[in-house]
Amino acid sequence: MKVKVKFFALLREAAGTKELEEELEEGATVRGLLERLGDKLPKRFRELVFEGREVSRNVIILVNRRGIRELDGLETKLKDGDEVALLPPVSGG
Repeated sequence: MKVKVKFFALLREAAGTKELEEELEEGATVRGLLERLGDKLPKRFRELVFEGREVSRNVIILVNRRGIRELDGLETKLKDGDEVALLPPVSGG
């Protein structure tokens, strides 16, 4: 199955791309996708998305424009054609 991944702001810079398409196995989860991207993309991306071996709670992750906290969190199962958006934490002043 294919999933589209979109990167925003600092994560876009770290990934070196605006978006990409990943071929995943059926039953893949958001956690599995992020681990795969962490292995595939530049080191800076992994440093921003992971805290040690765990996904940072600061990264905002949307699946089809819905926050994963509304779904099954990092265990949210992905389906063919899903769109995953990765955003850095919101800051302002």
